[in-house]
Amino acid sequence: MDTSTIDFPSIDAIRANRERLGERVETTPVRRLKDPALDAVVGGNTRVWLKEELFQRTGSFKPRGALSVMLDLDADALARGVTGVSA
Repeated sequence: MDTSTIDFPSIDAIRANRERLGERVETTPVRRLKDPALDAVVGGNTRVWLKEELFQRTGSFKPRGALSVMLDLDADALARGVTGVSA
């Protein structure tokens, strides 16, 4: 995958979004994945962390992502309504 065009969020943006979401979503654990086979693939100096969104009430990351987008909508967009689809 070519990551040269991906706009990764800064840690400050991630923290700000966490504050915006507040109590709308569950706080879920973050755990470091330690596995020799994974280290062989990503390199020993790379740490892999898992955000365990399966502990959301819905069992997925979808509420966090959907609410993040909706909180960015202006009043006109919200007045037109929001339709969400999940598969």
